[in-house]
This record gives sequence, C-alpha cells and structure tokens, in this order.
Amino acid sequence: MPITVDPLLLALISAAGGALVSSGLSLIGQQMDRREKRKEIIFNASIAQARQAANTTIEIAKLTKRDSVLPDEINLAGKYYRWLSHLFDKGELPKEAVEAEAKAIQELEAAQVKGQERARLHNARTVQNALINSHSAAHLLSTSDLSSFSEEEICQLRNKAQSRSRA
Repeated sequence: MPITVDPLLLALISAAGGALVSSGLSLIGQQMDRREKRKEIIFNASIAQARQAANTTIEIAKLTKRDSVLPDEINLAGKYYRWLSHLFDKGELPKEAVEAEAKAIQELEAAQVKGQERARLHNARTVQNALINSHSAAHLLSTSDLSSFSEEEICQLRNKAQSRSRA
C-alpha cells in the first residue's frame, strides 16, 4: 500500500529542512568571517608593532648618535604575528616571547652597568688628570666626588697628590 503524504505537510517539512540548512550555512559563514577578521586584526597589529620597533631603533640611534642595526620589519611582523596569535589562542604570550623579554631586560641591565662603569672610569681619569696637572691637588681631592672610588684608589690618589704637592 502506497504511503500518501499530505501536500501541506510535505511543504512544511521541506521549508523547515531548508531553514535548518540555511541557518547552518549562515553559522559556518559567520565563523569563517570571524576567523578571517581575527587574522586581519592580528596581521595589522603585527605590522604596526614592527614599524614601531623599527622607528624606536632609529630614534635611539639618533639620540645616542651611534650606529644601529635596523631590524627587518617583515621578520619582526612575522614574529609579532606568531606571538599575538598565540596570545589570542592561549591567553598568554609564547615561551619565546617571555624569553626574549627576559633577555632584553638582562641586556639593558648590562648596558646600564657598563654605562655606570664608564662614568666611574671617566670620573677617575678626570680626577687623576687634574691631580697630575694641578698645583692644588689636595684641595681637588677634598672637593671631588670620590664616592665612585674604592678605598685603595682613594689612597693611591692621595699619595699622588702628596707627591705632587712636594714636588
């Protein structure tokens, strides 16, 4: 016996099926669009960060009047894209970014120590030169900032000053 379906019921079932398929395709399209928009946002942020890093390097070189290696913006953008993608996906920076930050801090601290050492040496040379060329070396020793000198260095400077004043 053949099964007969009411034409109205058949139209209703077809419409419901079409609506479900259309909704499913629309959701898939929205997901794909969101994914592409996310990639575009990360890409634009990566390019902006790479340009900022390059400009900062240029500004530091200008201010310090020293030559500097200009980072390749494409490589920087790729690095920042990986880092930002990981940040979006996992909610934290990748291990590579954390290690790079730690290394940059260490290099900065080393540069500061080196700068302090240079300043100390410059101060020592200035005082030594002044002692050698000054007739009032004892006065210079009493008025100079000797906080950057060790006790041994101060004794040596005083001995030089005394021998200079006797001569």
